[in-house]
Amino acid sequence: FAAMATVGYGDLVPTTEAEMLCAILVECVGVVFFGYVVATVTTMSVKSARRDAVIRENMDFVLGYMREHRLQKDLQTRIRRFYNYYYAHRPLLNVEVIMSELSSDLRAELAKTLYGYLRKTFPMLSTKP
Repeated sequence: FAAMATVGYGDLVPTTEAEMLCAILVECVGVVFFGYVVATVTTMSVKSARRDAVIRENMDFVLGYMREHRLQKDLQTRIRRFYNYYYAHRPLLNVEVIMSELSSDLRAELAKTLYGYLRKTFPMLSTKP
């Protein structure tokens, strides 16, 4: 903690009580900021690693499927390129997958929450026959 909270080489030393309180405050803010930066970088790294693991698992499945069905090498290459592009430009989970796994009640509630703004924007959508 002392090394992280160091604010100088000792050439400027707080002498009054106000200066000491200010120095303590600056040290605490520095430690909190450093912790925030480390936590943010760690979170980004963990999310990236998790995403990479899911992509790797999906690609292993696709590659196994292609080998099992003895697809031509050219077709395998094109399929691999497609999935590389797909995972680089799309989210891992999409609404259709999530919606298909939910019960009908939860699906209706989620749709209402996600797309409820459309009913406000276009009143004709909220009228019932």
